[in-house]
Amino acid sequence: MMLFIQEFLVKSKLEILNPPEGNAVQTISPVFRSQCRLLDAPPETLAASALALHYANVIIVIEKLAASPHLIGNDARDDLYNMLPASVRAALRARLKPYAKSLTSSVFDTELAEDWTEAMAAILEWLAPLAHNMIRWQSERSFEQQSFVSGTNALLVQTLYFANREKTEAAIIEILVGLNYVWRLGRELNAKALQECASSRSFDECLYL
Repeated sequence: MMLFIQEFLVKSKLEILNPPEGNAVQTISPVFRSQCRLLDAPPETLAASALALHYANVIIVIEKLAASPHLIGNDARDDLYNMLPASVRAALRARLKPYAKSLTSSVFDTELAEDWTEAMAAILEWLAPLAHNMIRWQSERSFEQQSFVSGTNALLVQTLYFANREKTEAAIIEILVGLNYVWRLGRELNAKALQECASSRSFDECLYL
């Protein structure tokens, strides 16, 4: 399992982060031509699908939830799920099928949960900065500021703008699979702890443990 995850991490990171050669930052004149080439994203990118900013928000939400999976409530899970496009929801359901039996049997592998925690952190380590840079770039860009200086150009290629849509969605789905497993494990452990506590103490005492 971890070998697959590690191979996925390396391959996805390289494919997502490498912007198309035809969209490298242009430094030649005229400036207008450079701007057009810079913003002309290929069809396979998030920018071409108008999803760069949306996925940036999705990734930032996931980053916050992954930081404290034991605190995730049903409302937060539903809100995140509703943020996903229909195609990603379908892919996520298919990806979760291999874990369906263990998730319904209340039998969880703590070592696997630890592996997933490490895998999620590894993906977010390079994916989250792209999302935050996307939000920053969008907030700094305005109708009155259409002249792109070199610093802004450099920032743009460090965002999700030129990210490959398919690979970005695969990375998001992988994180969500891990997050789902870790969250369910935490919920199961908490339920067992309360059950064991209730058998030896009053319920009120257990709540303050």
